[in-house]
Amino acid sequence: MHVVLACVVLGATDPTPAAAPEQEDRGYFSRRLDKTLPFSTWRLVSLERLTRAAEGGNPEAKLFLALRYQVGRGVPRSPDKARLLILSAAEGGLVMAQYLAGLRYADGEKEPGVFRGSGNYQVAAEWFEKAAEQGHVEAAFELGNLYHFGQLPRDAQEARRWFRKAAEAGHAEAAMELGSQLAYDRETALGERVPSEPKDAIRWFGIAHDRGVASAAVDLADYLILNPSVEGIWPLAWRREEARRWLLKGLADGDEAARARLVLLYNEASALRGVDVEDLSQLANAQPGDPANVLLGRIHERGLAGRERDLKLAAKYYQRMLGMERNLLVEAAEGLARVYADPQFVPEMNRLPFQLEDPALVRSSEGRMAVAELWWSGKGKLVADRSKAIEWFARSAQAGNAAAARRLAACWEQGLGGPADPEEAQRWRRRAEWLESNRGHGTP
Repeated sequence: MHVVLACVVLGATDPTPAAAPEQEDRGYFSRRLDKTLPFSTWRLVSLERLTRAAEGGNPEAKLFLALRYQVGRGVPRSPDKARLLILSAAEGGLVMAQYLAGLRYADGEKEPGVFRGSGNYQVAAEWFEKAAEQGHVEAAFELGNLYHFGQLPRDAQEARRWFRKAAEAGHAEAAMELGSQLAYDRETALGERVPSEPKDAIRWFGIAHDRGVASAAVDLADYLILNPSVEGIWPLAWRREEARRWLLKGLADGDEAARARLVLLYNEASALRGVDVEDLSQLANAQPGDPANVLLGRIHERGLAGRERDLKLAAKYYQRMLGMERNLLVEAAEGLARVYADPQFVPEMNRLPFQLEDPALVRSSEGRMAVAELWWSGKGKLVADRSKAIEWFARSAQAGNAAAARRLAACWEQGLGGPADPEEAQRWRRRAEWLESNRGHGTP
């Protein structure tokens, strides 16, 4: 019996098709079509038999014949014929064909990474919805994307609805997108507020990670510790510990973004010891706002992870974080201040980065001291300004830096930057002595 069956199948194959095959097209839609269609004996039958079955109304045969025309496999390539065959099968009620019809209208021949900005998204959505209502999980996910990314009128309520349908059916990326949707307040197409659901959001982030979306661990940690919208929902101590637990999971998955956060936010020395600078650089170059840029700045500033000090690289990575809406931009600003103040560094820019003039960004006493030293001495094309330097020495001293207080005492005593004032000099000298004697016991 097995031998007979094998002969039948082999006899049905088409090793020498009548039409000379053109070079197969491997465009984005072609690849998706080929990947989406399941293994079937329709892949093996002759072109003549496949054509007869399709013309006789067999919907699956229509799809596999569409694949041949789409990629030019054994027939002259014709995306138009492929589209008509897919639509015919979809109109006949075949769920897979309805999903593929949606893809055809949404994606066309776009390559990966090209923003989908010219598809017929309304028609695509109609086909996706037909398939999704019959249980096609990928169709529900694609429909959620159309509402989320704005190919249809952007509507958080509809996006959540379809992402949830796909996520509840086991779709990993839909679980991730649903978590992101639920994490923040959003709007419907009519501008009505759709409130966030933080507890449900972290549950879906966790489900996404458990289904294999490694980046969900970092997104969940960011949501807990770097997003002010959750500050009144859970205590800080719980959020920090929960975020650390997820970052450790991300580190176990090999996620360099998790490594960067563990080093910068939790002082995890073991995470730094295992750093792969090349992988970290790829992440930082791809995402200028990621804290990986701060960690790379620190690595190059201090010569860590087996690297030589490179202050120009350090300045580059710190600079890229400035202006980003991240808590770690404070660390980036202070790192950049230290680099600029370093005697070995000659800045290429002809002025101080404006972020370093903002006390709200340069918060630590060491960072403020670095800015003060920079204004005091000037560097490269930067013009020294002692009055600004004294302002920053005072800010540093007020933040608990004894060395800055002693510099201020010397300035007032010697009349540097203004008239001498022995009483003011004595006040700052006492301040420096107090700071030095109470080092490690908190700042006043």
